[in-house]
Amino acid sequence: MAFVLSRNARRTTLLLHTVCGVGWMGLDLGLATPVLTGATTDSGPVAAAAYTAARIVIPVVVPVLAVGMLLTGIVLGPGTKYGLVQWTRVLVKLCVATVLTVLVFVRWCPGR
Repeated sequence: MAFVLSRNARRTTLLLHTVCGVGWMGLDLGLATPVLTGATTDSGPVAAAAYTAARIVIPVVVPVLAVGMLLTGIVLGPGTKYGLVQWTRVLVKLCVATVLTVLVFVRWCPGR
């Protein structure tokens, strides 16, 4: 084992990890409403307002939460008994978090 987190460090890191993970999921659920509204409305101004709201929030908040969740998870892994790759569920969570964090920063353009 490379290092062991102190009790306070582990609790603080776990709190940050939980806040980032739950915040990211909550934000995604909250953004579903304007995105679905924009996709299903017949009103141009309503669609523009819905997509503008999403465009304002996503670039500011989502990268912070994504990176925060990934980094705190990487710190928690080796600093606890679960390790980073010793347990399948932890490894799966690490892979999913890494892919989702990369996708936050990659702009996929359908026309290319």
